[in-house]
Amino acid sequence: MGAEECLRTIFLAHEPFLIALSGGTDSLTLAAVAKAAGARFAAVMVDTGLTPAGEPDRAADFADREGIPLRFLRCDMLGIPEVLENAPLRCLACKREMMRIITSFAKAEGFCAVMDGTNADDRPDERPGMQALTEYGIVSPFTACGIGKEDIRRLARTYHVPTVPSSSCLATRFPCNTHLTSAEIDRIRRAEALLRPHVEGRLRVRNENGHAVVEAAASEHQKIREHAGALRKLGFPDVTIIAPDQAPASEP
Repeated sequence: MGAEECLRTIFLAHEPFLIALSGGTDSLTLAAVAKAAGARFAAVMVDTGLTPAGEPDRAADFADREGIPLRFLRCDMLGIPEVLENAPLRCLACKREMMRIITSFAKAEGFCAVMDGTNADDRPDERPGMQALTEYGIVSPFTACGIGKEDIRRLARTYHVPTVPSSSCLATRFPCNTHLTSAEIDRIRRAEALLRPHVEGRLRVRNENGHAVVEAAASEHQKIREHAGALRKLGFPDVTIIAPDQAPASEP
């Protein structure tokens, strides 16, 4: 059975279903394939307050273009102690809350299942939040069909889905066991939004004791230096630029 046939089989077995969108390439591609397959589904995205700039708009623009019903759900993730204190198990606590909200919405609206864009290359040891997918019965078609990152990129090209650099929740920009505030999270969001139009590929602006540590490929460092003054105006006293292999090993 081919990859797309495998996906269609899963779609048909779970109609009508919800797809949890993140604004990233994986979940958008899953929605595009489901749309092309004629499946009965809708999409949902949770606004956690920890989302990088641009992801909600990307999801909304995509859903509008494809004619996919999309609902935004709100969650105050900083109301969860493990998230507020950026504890080691923050990711699992966050994912559990997201899946609780989404599955409750799905049940109330009459959907039979919730699907997400987790793929065959995602590893639970690197993504502890994946445990929550099992706990809440989330269906991951890419994983079930053995579809990894490279396969998803090919599908994205086929279905004209924008391929965007990988991202992660903004809590990962702070050291573990750091008390998070909405103001500091928003400052990181604005810093990355400022740099993103000028920087290709991976980009992280990390907050290290109030100082900005910008992570990007070496080829992008000069561009970042040109905007260091603008970062300082956001309240960072100084700016350090590093390559991805210099980033903390525990951070995605």
